[in-house]
Amino acid sequence: MTITISSLEGYTLAECTDVKTYGLPGIGSYTLCAQLEFAVAKPLSETVLRNLNLRLEWGENTQSMIGVAPPDGGQPISIPNHRSLTIYFRFSLTPNQVEAIEKMRLGQGFNLTLWLSGEVCQGSTSQPYTDHGTYKIKQSDWLSALNKMGYANTLLYEFRLPRDITGTGGSSFKFIENAERYLHQGEYDLCVGECRKVFEHYPLPPADQSQLGTIRGKLSNKSDRESMTVKERWILLRDALYMLTHPPHHSAQSESYSRDQAKMILTSTISYCTSM
Repeated sequence: MTITISSLEGYTLAECTDVKTYGLPGIGSYTLCAQLEFAVAKPLSETVLRNLNLRLEWGENTQSMIGVAPPDGGQPISIPNHRSLTIYFRFSLTPNQVEAIEKMRLGQGFNLTLWLSGEVCQGSTSQPYTDHGTYKIKQSDWLSALNKMGYANTLLYEFRLPRDITGTGGSSFKFIENAERYLHQGEYDLCVGECRKVFEHYPLPPADQSQLGTIRGKLSNKSDRESMTVKERWILLRDALYMLTHPPHHSAQSESYSRDQAKMILTSTISYCTSM
């Protein structure tokens, strides 16, 4: 089903042939832009569209609203005599909304249902208008929109991804960058595997590594555990993260990580490295 705009007489004035989405950065929010391309039949008389708004819903008629926006270029909008018409809309999305979309799409493309409402006006006569269509948003287009929004540089509570988390030339960031890309693509095991590479690339200093066995042993004794220093606990945390990332990197086991698990491991890896 596609969006069509009809004249007062009932014939088709314009039909939506394509929907493009792209992103723009916002302050405390993200801006999602929708570009609607229409094929136009020459109107028999001057025709304008007034009071237009576009409503975005997740999926196909799920009534899960994402947002409502008027045309970006103002109104009224004239139906042109030539063959095409483009209408732009901007939606302000909260970080929680974008995160909810990311959870639902699971790294894939997805469908959006668009509801276009307004008035079709010819001379002094007008009539209300509403129509809707469902359109596929490709994974590549959505990832590009996320990048333009600035979402690709943040993760979970606006946690800013550092460009070089070690000060040694940025090698560790490449692993983090790969992990983030895999997260957005739904490749959660690969995401975790890139996190493990961070720990492999930057091992514990020899002095700390030599104490690791002793520190692990303290966990089995309550008094030893309670007397552990902050540094010892920090070393143990790194060890736990390193072990947590093991399965996708070396094991052929069938168990896989979920998105929430991969995101937790990624943010923990970043947080650990930026705190060293």
